[in-house]
Amino acid sequence: DVSEVEAVSDALVAAAAQRRQSEAERERLLDAERDARAAAERAQARLGQLVSAGALLSRSLEEQTALAAIGSVIVPDIADICRIDLLDKDGVLQRKLTRHVDPEREAAMREFVSTHASSSESPGSFTWAVATGKTFLANLEPGDAERFTDPDFRRFVLDFGLGAACVVPLVARGRTI
Repeated sequence: DVSEVEAVSDALVAAAAQRRQSEAERERLLDAERDARAAAERAQARLGQLVSAGALLSRSLEEQTALAAIGSVIVPDIADICRIDLLDKDGVLQRKLTRHVDPEREAAMREFVSTHASSSESPGSFTWAVATGKTFLANLEPGDAERFTDPDFRRFVLDFGLGAACVVPLVARGRTI
């Protein structure tokens, strides 16, 4: 009977549509599981970094040891370069740590920062961060160095090939250190 064949055909079409829908849902769930697993692995890696940083920082209250621990956590896991300056009792920035993933470039960076100083009017400079209390964060594309008006800061960006920069004033007990 034609109506029975038509009913079977309709059932097969509906079953095929249901199967496609189930397969699409399965793929969506598998993608969501992969994304969740990747996020969990990233979170676990960050937690591992924090545990490591905590262990390093708890070893000593001596300034140089603590700063070296901070530098070893930041370079190379977070950034290629880390520089820490602290204000002395007279409010003058003193270079305390310079670290770079490449020891040769680290020596060049130490030399550069010892002979060049950006003004407190130059966003991104350490003196600017101290003066304003603001964080400087920038992703730098080729040619972006030209936007910096301070020649020393521009030269630093160019010489060390910065692709991103983050300068953060450290504040303890309400004062910038």
